Amino acid sequence: MKKTVQLFWGRQFVIDLYIGIFLFSFFLYMFEKSFSVLFVWLLPSIVFGNIIPLVYLITHFEMICGFFGFSN
Repeated sequence: MKKTVQLFWGRQFVIDLYIGIFLFSFFLYMFEKSFSVLFVWLLPSIVFGNIIPLVYLITHFEMICGFFGFSN
C-alpha cells in the first residue's frame, strides 16, 4: 500500500475512492436522514469501494427519482 500511494495512479485511485465515499455518504444521509442507515451502507462501501453506491442506486432507484421529482 505504501508503494502504491507513492505512484501517481495510486494517489488518483485513493482520491477517487475517498471522493466517491464522501459523496455517497452525503447523498445517503440526504435521502435517509439516519446515521444508522448511513453506517450500514458506509462500512461495505469502505471495504468494497464504489460498487456499493451502485447497489444502493439499483435498490432505491424509485425513491431517489421521486426525491428529485422524476416520478411518474
